[in-house]
Amino acid sequence: MYPTIAELRKLNQMMDRFSDNEIQDFIIFLGQNGFEWDDSKKIFFNNKLQYGLRTQGLDIFVRHHQGVKDNIKDLEAKYRESPAEYDSLMSELKLWKYICTIALVCGIGGLFLGKKIFGFKMWVFYEIFCFVGFIISWKAQAANIASLHRLKNQDLK
Repeated sequence: MYPTIAELRKLNQMMDRFSDNEIQDFIIFLGQNGFEWDDSKKIFFNNKLQYGLRTQGLDIFVRHHQGVKDNIKDLEAKYRESPAEYDSLMSELKLWKYICTIALVCGIGGLFLGKKIFGFKMWVFYEIFCFVGFIISWKAQAANIASLHRLKNQDLK
């Protein structure tokens, strides 16, 4: 099941620049290329490639499908050449995204509830711990993405 045009316009106001037909054609294009709508995350997701398109950036690709096609082609080439390495990098990236989200949520929650739950010194330590966890997981994600790009560039040579 795919989102309605009105729902996409609500999620991304930049979609108002496009006609209903252009948006509908783009949704059909995504469906033909293996993307399914994940209603809980509000993204188009390709399960085979573990690749998602967030609604906030969809307006970039509505008229120019080539960017999505290029990304799919690169990911499929990498997947065919070394699926174990690709799967390893993608699962590691998924893990670090999860850790990053947990650290961010705990840190923000601690800002509001920490003083009531902990003493001041413990609260400061907790916030520093969450902040460091967030930074480390963010850096790990960047390293994984750089590895994917490096592998992609090696494939193109």
